[in-house]
Amino acid sequence: MHDAGAMPTLTLRRLAAAYTLLFESVDAAAARERIADAFADLVPCDRVVVYDVDAEDGRLAAAVERGSVAAGRAGSCQSLPLVAHGELLGVVELIRHTTGFDPFEAELAAALADAAAPALDGALARERLELLAQTDSLTGLFNQRHF
Repeated sequence: MHDAGAMPTLTLRRLAAAYTLLFESVDAAAARERIADAFADLVPCDRVVVYDVDAEDGRLAAAVERGSVAAGRAGSCQSLPLVAHGELLGVVELIRHTTGFDPFEAELAAALADAAAPALDGALARERLELLAQTDSLTGLFNQRHF
């Protein structure tokens, strides 16, 4: 985690490396971990939380957390939806002790969220395809490939 008061030097190499890592995720859990890492590395904040959306009831549940903020000490919070194909896949929440995110930080965070959403969507699609390949379409039971 970066100190929210000190903006790290953002280079194109660091940004490109973060984008590359986002799209290398094989499963959704790894994608969420990499999303949290990218935000923690590039956007100055004290805490990053990546929330997952429950498919059944649509509630948000914290999937990955980085850093900490003492209770009652948060100065500002920015929540960024992860939306792909019009579907909410999750939310990234950035929290810092100091107040406000400057326009550059807010724009950078929004750009990262825009890249993270399709990366997470791809990981979720791979998981769905893997499940479909291992189950019988009529009964839903595991097939020979699973065993």
